[in-house]
Amino acid sequence: MTLISCRPEVSLDLPFEGPQFVVKALFSPDRPFSARVDHTYPPTGETLFDTTFSSATVVVYENNRPIDTLRYTRNNTYESALGRKPRTGAAYRLYLTAPGFPDAVSRDEVVPPAPSVVRTVIDKPQNYVLSLHLQNLTGQPGLYNIQVTGLFEGRRVQLLVEDLLRPDGLVDNCGFRRDNETFFYRDICSVNQQLIARFSSSLSGVVPDFYNQSDFIDPTRQSDQVRLQIRSVTDSYWNYYRTLPNSEGIEQAFLQPVTRSGNVEGGYGIVAAYHEQVILLNVAP
Repeated sequence: MTLISCRPEVSLDLPFEGPQFVVKALFSPDRPFSARVDHTYPPTGETLFDTTFSSATVVVYENNRPIDTLRYTRNNTYESALGRKPRTGAAYRLYLTAPGFPDAVSRDEVVPPAPSVVRTVIDKPQNYVLSLHLQNLTGQPGLYNIQVTGLFEGRRVQLLVEDLLRPDGLVDNCGFRRDNETFFYRDICSVNQQLIARFSSSLSGVVPDFYNQSDFIDPTRQSDQVRLQIRSVTDSYWNYYRTLPNSEGIEQAFLQPVTRSGNVEGGYGIVAAYHEQVILLNVAP
């Protein structure tokens, strides 16, 4: 038996536009200014990832006026040394410079008002059902990010939460599911700009704890509290998470390529804003 094979060699020059900033910053009135700053890498794989990119100058502008220069701390993170925080209704952008990099600037982001929660109810016909009413008082269309988290003795319980009003297979511009516990909504699709959301869950699941081995013997816990994280978000925030792949790790290699939403000119990334309210509800056994 004779086996013959051939292996053609192909030379391909991979395009690289040179190093550019990659930024992620989420501004909220309850947290000081912070931004994670990285950069692009050649597609040849000859350069390792840089976890100490400390040479950037990151300036925060409020309503077109520079108010703070963020200080490098660790792991590509820049933070306000003065502890300054964004203000509701103000417009913010970042301006970034560094030797060997083109300047980058984000588009203005206006911090939205806090969500107005009218009513929250939790009951248990079979599974637990959580009802949430939000009222938009601004007169402008509202965007919301809602996360439903179970807690057992203060530790997070991994839940599977069902949206009773929006089936998972529904595809439109009124909302989407981000993961098992996180949902996005537009109140323009609701009546009189009042958003009503209803969720169902057993409120039981695994409590991840890599230091307490007993959790791996009996991993399922029943939540004794529900944590509702409700955020008013900007268009940039909404669009970024809508285009962000849900899969992680090696699974991303099998996904169709998508253009991730961003708002940084002269670079890549997202600078977005939100306003958060957190509500803790006790769960009756």
